[in-house]
Amino acid sequence: MSNEELIRKYQKCDDTEAQKELAYELYMQNRALLADIARKEAGKFNCLFTDEGRDYLSDYSLTVLEDLEMEAASAFFELLALKKYDGSAKVTTYIYPPIQFRLRRWLEKNIGSIALKKDEMQRIRTVQRYYHVEQMTTEEIAEEMGIPLSEVSEAL
Repeated sequence: MSNEELIRKYQKCDDTEAQKELAYELYMQNRALLADIARKEAGKFNCLFTDEGRDYLSDYSLTVLEDLEMEAASAFFELLALKKYDGSAKVTTYIYPPIQFRLRRWLEKNIGSIALKKDEMQRIRTVQRYYHVEQMTTEEIAEEMGIPLSEVSEAL
């Protein structure tokens, strides 16, 4: 069944158990989209690191992605519960902007503000990478980057 057919059926359904099943089916059909939105937003916040010499994401990046995917799923189910889909666009077009917005807010709250200047944000990401990925101490980071320990603490 298409997303549009499923959501219409969900919105018309009065049986709570049947609604749960339809919501789950919709979620499963759109899980890849939610993961894609999460990955794109994490990339915009420079949160996707690979381990040195490897092709796969670091534990830090995987944790951020996992948290974002959970946040996206939560937002997805909340959008369904609102029952405001009117059929004027594809379901994926309907869900994308509010989920993207919610993930940006989550990243700003938990990772850092996107409103910082690019060089400031890069410095913060470098400090976070050194700390979370390369597991350097705050003193080592301060020495490596030539910045005061207080700036390292602030960046973390």
